[in-house]
Amino acid sequence: MLTLLFSSLALLLLGLLLKFAVADGDLTLISKEVVWITGANRGIGEALAKQFASLGAKLILSARNDAELFRIKSELKGKYAPEHVKVLRLDLPSSEERLKKVVEQAVSLFPGDGVDYLIHNAAYEGLYSNAVDASEENLETTFGVNVFGTISLTKLVTPHMLKRGGGHFVVISNVAGKVPSPGQAMYAASKHALQGYFHSLRSEFYQKGIKVTVVCPGPIETSNGTGTSTSEDENSPEYAPEDVKVLPLDLASGEEGLKGVVEQAVSLFPGAGVDYLVHNAAYERPKSNAVDASEENLKTTFEVNVFGTISLTKLVTPHMLKQGGGHFVVISSAAGKVPSPGQAIYAASKHALQGYFHTLRSEFFRKGIKVTVVCPGPIETSNGTGTSTSEDKKSPEKRVSSERCAELTIIAASHNLKEAWISYQPVLLVMYLVQYMPFLGFWLMDKVGGKRVEVAEKKGNTYSWNLLFQKKTKTN
Repeated sequence: MLTLLFSSLALLLLGLLLKFAVADGDLTLISKEVVWITGANRGIGEALAKQFASLGAKLILSARNDAELFRIKSELKGKYAPEHVKVLRLDLPSSEERLKKVVEQAVSLFPGDGVDYLIHNAAYEGLYSNAVDASEENLETTFGVNVFGTISLTKLVTPHMLKRGGGHFVVISNVAGKVPSPGQAMYAASKHALQGYFHSLRSEFYQKGIKVTVVCPGPIETSNGTGTSTSEDENSPEYAPEDVKVLPLDLASGEEGLKGVVEQAVSLFPGAGVDYLVHNAAYERPKSNAVDASEENLKTTFEVNVFGTISLTKLVTPHMLKQGGGHFVVISSAAGKVPSPGQAIYAASKHALQGYFHTLRSEFFRKGIKVTVVCPGPIETSNGTGTSTSEDKKSPEKRVSSERCAELTIIAASHNLKEAWISYQPVLLVMYLVQYMPFLGFWLMDKVGGKRVEVAEKKGNTYSWNLLFQKKTKTN
């Protein structure tokens, strides 16, 4: 069986290489397609508008600034330009309800055509600052545009694309979405979040005609130079040793609320401060595809997993620096490394943590700040609300015990590993393929994505080799 599998993979690899070698980049395929570009008022967006217009595409240009969009429209040349270029004002931080009205307008601008391509180019980046000094306002504004707005718009457009048999999302990410980016921690976190969401989206809907291309440019010359980890159980003070302190914490309480908690934490052991901060608290709703997840789910997940975690880190870091250093241990997830069909929002939040904490380490490593990011696959625990937990003791999936995960996490942190993966096969294999052979890893996840969501809904084994060979259930 394994011989057949590896032989098939080898043939697939050869086929992909051959396809790449003979690809001719036939740009005439864009002719007559409806292309919706956000952030089209300058820079990459303006350049894309001019290119697509010259290729004969039908264009919808969106941004906050109407005046700039009309200027660009007047300069376009092509089969449908400038006369049939549509300008549609768009404010990405708007509520999902307001964005719904914009989407309804967009899909009706070219009767009978809908939207073939949605190019997510709009983005926000605050001034350069290190991972700790960035304000709470900067954090929320960056994610409001780059993540929440972009994801909400995608969720609303996808059903229209599915009705027409498919569509293509082109995401203008950034190299900051792939590597540590000192001085851009918040921006990097938001771009990593997009990686997690859109690769998961593609894996879930690829078989239904939804395509995703994530573009990661470097510096570009443009004109725009409630989750908690505490509970009342056997760890309460009456049972705990004297050297264990219990400190209630609500990660979703905002930076001002967390400040008081941090002041308490650093004073609990006079003269000692905090040497290690293990970020283990997380929130995830039951599995659903990338489009069906509610706006409330999106914001609650990021409030706990990203905003709360980052805010707590920002507040603790100055205390660590005063004492000469400290170590952040971040319990991320395999979903922070690979597409995770059925977990797009959760995956987006974990990718965001990858972007933030690897950047934090790069900025403060020479000042004694260490970071270890742990990426476990499915873990057997007694709590059924998190992604790495089981809903009952008879889980169909092979899971690493929470005790073993804790042991390996301590080993990774004590040896100052920058990243550690903890799981059984086939999860580890997929992680290695996505990391080192992404075209093959993404192909594999695209093949099983839709089936994985179906299996999750039936509470089956979402990590089984059989997903490769099962036929997807047909729907009427």
